[in-house]
Amino acid sequence: MTGVAAGSDSIYAQAGGKQGGTPATVLADPVTAVSISGNTSISYVQTEVLTATCTDSARQVVPSATVTWSSNPGGRLSGTTGATTTVMPQSSDVGTGIQVTAICGGISATVTVPVTPPFASRVTLTPAPDSTIRGGTPITLTATALSGTSQVPGTIALGISDVRIGQLSSSSVPSGQTFTVTPGSTTGTASVQASINGHTATVSITVYPQDTITTQGITISESGRHGAATSATLTIVMRNADGTLDRTSQVTWTGSDGGTYLSFAPNPSANTGGSSSTTVSATGAARVLKTAITVTATTSSGHTVTMQVTANR
Repeated sequence: MTGVAAGSDSIYAQAGGKQGGTPATVLADPVTAVSISGNTSISYVQTEVLTATCTDSARQVVPSATVTWSSNPGGRLSGTTGATTTVMPQSSDVGTGIQVTAICGGISATVTVPVTPPFASRVTLTPAPDSTIRGGTPITLTATALSGTSQVPGTIALGISDVRIGQLSSSSVPSGQTFTVTPGSTTGTASVQASINGHTATVSITVYPQDTITTQGITISESGRHGAATSATLTIVMRNADGTLDRTSQVTWTGSDGGTYLSFAPNPSANTGGSSSTTVSATGAARVLKTAITVTATTSSGHTVTMQVTANR
């Protein structure tokens, strides 16, 4: 009798009309070798599945064998029992790698998983797009190198298509860091580029001409005393990036007083050939006040212009 697989059964014999039987057990051959497959070099933002195969002296797989796993450094495996495990490297494993050991039937095998810095597969620039006015506040952007959805280290090269429109605070930044674009002397639109490993991201930066409000430095009084008028007309002139008049935006007017001392009518105000006007009036509360209030005109295209109005008693 030859056993073909581990397990228990019965052996029966029959002769002269009689039959007899006896139990029989086939024992599994002991594990004599363990091999680990699936080992390749990975970056620390990737994972890798390893498979252990346990064989006997006849190089046959022992299906009932139990496999236990361990790693050095520790804590790098998603599971410590079973035919497979997932390797989860960390940035500190770069260069040294991770030693992974599989033990089966008292026999062990060890492989070293090489761990490398991740290779950036794309780069992003945020926010995008953005805009400012000539002589206005610099625009802040963030350049980030990514491998899949994970941020990776690296130096990102920066550039702009027209330095007259904007100047960059740096020619390169580490991944995940911010830089600024300072509006130049020329209005218009320029492209800002961020590049790493042959991958490039581009955003458009628009520098608009400075919108203007007239009349500046006015004083109004609800009582009309001291020669001050009770109201004044404010007019904003709006322009597009190419310097032409913005003939579509309407304007919303607000005061830093929150409406306590000044009121605006109409509000919002309509566009009339690239300009928009409102009447600012002092309220009764202004009789006990003599202070400068910041008035902000916000266009529907996103531009803001400020001026000062003094409300007098």
